[in-house]
Amino acid sequence: MYEVDEQADYQAQYSPARASLFVDNIFRQLDFLKRNPYLGRKVPEIGNEAVRELLFRQFRLVYQLISAERIDVLTLQTGLRPLRLSL
Repeated sequence: MYEVDEQADYQAQYSPARASLFVDNIFRQLDFLKRNPYLGRKVPEIGNEAVRELLFRQFRLVYQLISAERIDVLTLQTGLRPLRLSL
């Protein structure tokens, strides 16, 4: 996922340990979503029941619910800027 690599590289400039924790946290969030795919809220800008997001720290993990067994991650980005997403 490009956005994760970009953010981890940025954080690693200041603290490699923090960058590693950031990536680990992303994978924990993804594991959690695999077990609880309906947990995320609908993305307000999209208005599609299948496009959801999990908010943590200052980030938005946006995913599409394909089925109870499958989600596709669409983007991870900071919540400080408008959502950049093309469906």
